[in-house]
Amino acid sequence: MAASGIPVGKEPIPESTAILFRGGYCRKMSDFPTDSRSINSAEAHINYLYLPRWYPFISDLTMETIFVNDLDDEAILRIRDKGWSCAFVKDWIKAVAYPDLNDTVWPNSSMTEIKKRLVRGNQTLGFCLRKFVEPELLDNETRFWVMNGNIYSSIAEPFPIVKEAVNRLKLLGGRIYVIDATPEVIIEINPGDSADRGAKNTIEDFAGWIKKEFCSN
Repeated sequence: MAASGIPVGKEPIPESTAILFRGGYCRKMSDFPTDSRSINSAEAHINYLYLPRWYPFISDLTMETIFVNDLDDEAILRIRDKGWSCAFVKDWIKAVAYPDLNDTVWPNSSMTEIKKRLVRGNQTLGFCLRKFVEPELLDNETRFWVMNGNIYSSIAEPFPIVKEAVNRLKLLGGRIYVIDATPEVIIEINPGDSADRGAKNTIEDFAGWIKKEFCSN
């Protein structure tokens, strides 16, 4: 990014006219820096970070999800009531991908084991039980960046399902965020995490999109 003329660092520099904070860096509203140059407001950041905030807008476009306060016997009953034989288990921020999917798939791992992996010293606001889809169905996952309502990707034209999601999610107020999707399903929304899971967008392209949408001439 620096080679493309966009400064990157742990602290904003005085010359910056717009600031983008990494998506998962601020896990709650009080973590978000108070800087008027921020591209997203604290409220918008949280709207695209917490699954319970964005899920109601696109519930029919993504995996069915149940929200629970704890990973206990009641959570297992909720899964069984749905008729699911297994489920992805996540916190409000995590999506569905880990180095080993079994680490957060019930009943491949117990709820106790999954909770230990998810919490890991972090305060967790709640948990999500997401309908399981076979990993092979995620092979066509693509990361799209949405900036000022425009959809960008280095490798694919926006899927119709992504266009529909963007049309609905604009009500959450974010100027920049990420959609991970296959042609059939939205996998994740986040407020701009640059992690490369399912990404394949080039640094040069990303820098160009940033300059086009947020940098003054």
